[in-house]
Amino acid sequence: MQIGAFKSGISKDAFSELTPITGETVGNGFVRYTAGMFTGFEGAAKAKDLVRERGYGDAFVVAYQDGKRIPLGDAMRQTGAAGVEPASAAITTAPASTTPTPTVVTTPAPATSTTVPAATTVPVTTPPANTDEAILATYPATAEEVLASYTPPVDATAYYNEPGAAPAKQVETVKGLFFTVQVGVYSKPVALDRIFNIEPLNSERTATGKIRYTTGMFLDTDAARTRKDVTVTLGVSDAYVTAYINGKRIPLSEANALLAKFGTSILAQP
Repeated sequence: MQIGAFKSGISKDAFSELTPITGETVGNGFVRYTAGMFTGFEGAAKAKDLVRERGYGDAFVVAYQDGKRIPLGDAMRQTGAAGVEPASAAITTAPASTTPTPTVVTTPAPATSTTVPAATTVPVTTPPANTDEAILATYPATAEEVLASYTPPVDATAYYNEPGAAPAKQVETVKGLFFTVQVGVYSKPVALDRIFNIEPLNSERTATGKIRYTTGMFLDTDAARTRKDVTVTLGVSDAYVTAYINGKRIPLSEANALLAKFGTSILAQP
């Protein structure tokens, strides 16, 4: 899916949580960035929703054939004619709660001409795994239990020891739910002027060992969105709202489901 098109060069860290990333220079001097590689529309559409949830709200599905961009409708007609949608290179993001794609097992039809009456066919359905009910089922029954289940690691701040690094609170030490605004991802802790002198800052060490910076700790999305708008004016054009609970980044949909169930008792105490 297309993430965006930009006139000037983009930092290698801008899309560090998405892979694979492809850049294509178009005739008007812009570089068009796409993420993922899928052989069917359904997989790409699901990944598009995930990418939009990560803050890239303008992401949309596009299609290529033999290295050339083609109309999406043409691609869908071609793949539809084949009747299958094999797996291919998928999109991956930084650690966050994601829903695995169900595996569909197809049993070949018998090689006889006998027709099985439709009434004898029993469809097997799997409940959607991304509903609020399914998400909340992975958590303890009460907010108190959710909070009590988390003890910050004793070395939670050890990774943030670079001399001259910007002052930041490590999200790994924060118990409870909060909303914040992503500023950027860097290969190591950086000085404040590298992050447009934005304060206050939070830091998180990603699974790939990079440092993700966010700004602010908010108890609702409205306050976080206000901070996002300010952050954009300070120079971070791709800033977006995200959420954490017990030191772990989660999708906004999951954060909102937790807040709806548990109320303010699930919130962190910044």
